Amino acid sequence: MASPKPAVIVRREFETTPDIVAQQLRACIIGPSCQLVRYGTASEKATGFLATYTTLGTDNITNPNLLAAAVDYVIPGVADGAVIDSSYAKLFIEDAYLNYATVTATFTRPEDNTVVGPVWKASTGFARSGAIPQDVAVGDIITFYDNASGTLTKTHETTVTGFIAAAPVNSINAPVDALLVSSGATTEGISAAVGVAGWIAATPLAAYLDTDANQVADPRRVGKKTTAYTVTVTRNTGSVVDVSVTTDTGLDNASFSNQAAAATLTLPSGLALTVPALNLIAAGSVTTFTVTVGHSQAATATLKSGTTYSGTQSTVYSLTCTDGGAIKSGVKFRVTTNNSYDAPQNITVQGATATAIDVAIGSYGIVLNITGSTTYPSGFLKGDVIQVVVNAGASGAITTIVFADSTAKSVEPDVVRLSKKKTVDVPAFYPDGSALNWRLKNAEDPVLRRLEVGSAAGTIVVRDASVPNVDCYVIAGKAYVQYRAFKALPREVGSVNTLSDITTQLGVVDPDNLLAYAVYKAWTNANGATVHFIPTISQTLNGTRGFADALAVAKGVRNCYSLVPLTTNSEIWNAFVGHVNQQSAAEVGNFRILWIAPEIESHFRLQSTDSAGQMLTGSTNTTSYNSSTGSIDFNATTGLSPKFVENLQVGDLIRTNFNIADNGTETFAEYRVKAIVDNDTVVLAVASNPFIVANSRFEVFRDLTSNALAKEYVKISGGFSSERVFAVVPDRGISGMKSGGVSVKNWNVAAAFAGLRSGSRPQQPLSNVELLGFDGSNTNLVAFDEDDMSVLRDGGVWVVRNTEDGKIYAERQLSTSTIDLFRKEQSVTSNVDSISFTLGDALRDLVGRVNITDRNTGLVRSRIVSIFGELSSDAGSATVGPQLTSYTINSITVPETAQDTVKVSISIGVPLPMNTIDITLVI
Repeated sequence: MASPKPAVIVRREFETTPDIVAQQLRACIIGPSCQLVRYGTASEKATGFLATYTTLGTDNITNPNLLAAAVDYVIPGVADGAVIDSSYAKLFIEDAYLNYATVTATFTRPEDNTVVGPVWKASTGFARSGAIPQDVAVGDIITFYDNASGTLTKTHETTVTGFIAAAPVNSINAPVDALLVSSGATTEGISAAVGVAGWIAATPLAAYLDTDANQVADPRRVGKKTTAYTVTVTRNTGSVVDVSVTTDTGLDNASFSNQAAAATLTLPSGLALTVPALNLIAAGSVTTFTVTVGHSQAATATLKSGTTYSGTQSTVYSLTCTDGGAIKSGVKFRVTTNNSYDAPQNITVQGATATAIDVAIGSYGIVLNITGSTTYPSGFLKGDVIQVVVNAGASGAITTIVFADSTAKSVEPDVVRLSKKKTVDVPAFYPDGSALNWRLKNAEDPVLRRLEVGSAAGTIVVRDASVPNVDCYVIAGKAYVQYRAFKALPREVGSVNTLSDITTQLGVVDPDNLLAYAVYKAWTNANGATVHFIPTISQTLNGTRGFADALAVAKGVRNCYSLVPLTTNSEIWNAFVGHVNQQSAAEVGNFRILWIAPEIESHFRLQSTDSAGQMLTGSTNTTSYNSSTGSIDFNATTGLSPKFVENLQVGDLIRTNFNIADNGTETFAEYRVKAIVDNDTVVLAVASNPFIVANSRFEVFRDLTSNALAKEYVKISGGFSSERVFAVVPDRGISGMKSGGVSVKNWNVAAAFAGLRSGSRPQQPLSNVELLGFDGSNTNLVAFDEDDMSVLRDGGVWVVRNTEDGKIYAERQLSTSTIDLFRKEQSVTSNVDSISFTLGDALRDLVGRVNITDRNTGLVRSRIVSIFGELSSDAGSATVGPQLTSYTINSITVPETAQDTVKVSISIGVPLPMNTIDITLVI
């Protein structure tokens, strides 16, 4: 027969319909105390120093190395017995040289601080050298190497301070002849006369415009290639006539008097008319005809050989013909620019030989050649335009780079490396995942742990925004390791009462120092009450000094009432629930409660196993894709279970084709569900066969609405359904509160409420009580609407609100149990726990020390009456009220089956929170 240790056993019994149902209820935070060595924190940075690297690059022009080979470093400064947190470790290289280009070219050094080589940066009209992925910039590092012996030898290193472009290059485009007006060629001719044809002799054009004197009548002067003539007889005496000749150009007009028949009338153009028989031309008679000039456009203007443009601004010169005609007699132009850069001018082009005529235009040295002519047909029409486009002042190619100091060396480099200089957070893998930049080795072994830097060849490759889309090789800098180590504090329940206690025992108060930060949040809200802690090392349940070990330490310690494990691991939560229930059993009497802080992603993994708990797989192969419908039968070959689409909805996502990349990360393909055909067949939103690998594993994800997200939190809460378990969920979801502008884990909010409970009277309801230590103004978006809040409350979730006016509070102090009011409200549980502790303490000195007698059973009754009398008093707590509203000692007996036991039955009444004030206004 078992022999339990002597004890006061306080049992509580909830009746189906109860009438209404000074141990400090201290918080105990359980998690890792962390040693922090962070690059960005000045007081910690130096501890993480590893090494200073100078540029090597002596073995490989294409892929320069930081180290001769990968190097293992002892991680500096780690506290004795501490375990490195692999997920937190980083490698920083301060003032890293990010080599983005290596140029092997012919270089010259006209001066000590300049090097002439390829085109260092793009400029107008000049492309950058193809060996350089982006323009070289001031401040870049330039490193010179000699490769004369076949091995790179560094000769000098400095920074870029500037560039020198080649001398300005002005360009002149070939002139465009008659760009705006085309004066196409015409053949000299005369139309038939309308009226009296006798005016036009057999060879009337023999001298037409054929001398310089005749050019005054050239119709090209006014932009025409024809002249329309009107011959009018103004007087006829029978023996002589007066004649008037007018033209549409106004250039070949003339009047003749007293002209006999057959007389020759010569016009200014040289055109000769013959007076017909006088009887044919009565006074008032009119005759018309048209003469077309013989015209060929002048030869296209060209630039005179050796012409250079000396201007400093690009412009377009336009030579507009203002007085046309034959080149031999002179053609006038107005010269203008499109942007008024050069002053307008008037010029005359004239030449009587078949040689080129030099025509100077503008003020900056432009000379054109226009071919002259000894005959009148070669010329221009008024309105003809010649254009000359000049591009001025453009720099030449930027081939000269200027650096900060004089090398005072005559040897010119064979190889030049160009680098950006900045501090980088070095990723663990190359950008393409093909090799390691660094890795932690044996992180949990204090003897063997090392940080390996560099690939096998000692190379580090990174990507940086300063050189977009280019793999940069790190070739110099100072290396620092950043780490977090879980400290091996004494294996015991610790206590803090002041901020100094926290920092002395647990270190800096920072969200990254998990235990110190959560203890600080509890202490901030504990109103002077002691806060306890139990440190872990392993963050698993059963690892070395993990959470199971912490529960073993807490076992039997009455002060560990409000347990807050700093984890979201459900296996650990379940272990804590078992511990809480076991310790709260009447036979043990170490009553306690548990706070958990669930965090659920809105991109939620809905399903990864079948109803039997087996990983989802299918027999899909590439032949199961139906191209006409876009559907895929996920059990195309065997038709066997699992039928994983049973819970699927349109819009869900299916992940499959899982693989492990070279860098160790898991890869997958994700497809959205467009339609569901049956339990095995779905239509995916893909344009072609996704080639899902046969027998792949599948996972189903869903982008949850706020209501669906609330229901997922309720599932977690409902899984515990205990008046001793409290699931804390901020209204902003994951990391839903901020402190100092930084989002912090929800378990810190749970720790704060555990502290608040310890600093409040046991019967004090915590609904609407403001929480301290978090930012009132929270920029995180609220994850739930008011209907969702109701879903959470109804499901037993402790919802934390952060209002627009900055108040942070629990909307309702709800446990995960939804059975009745006595199990829902935390203050009922904590109050009865407190009463139980008080009773146990009041009677403990009798256990095992006295015998069962009438006098001693009477002593038990009197002590209960005394204690319950005090608990029924509301002294000092008028608003909260007493811990007991009523009590009745029903019986004190000694059972026949346990004659060393005094059994006491007491009916008690406990206060309930005033959750609602219902007022009816009757008018």
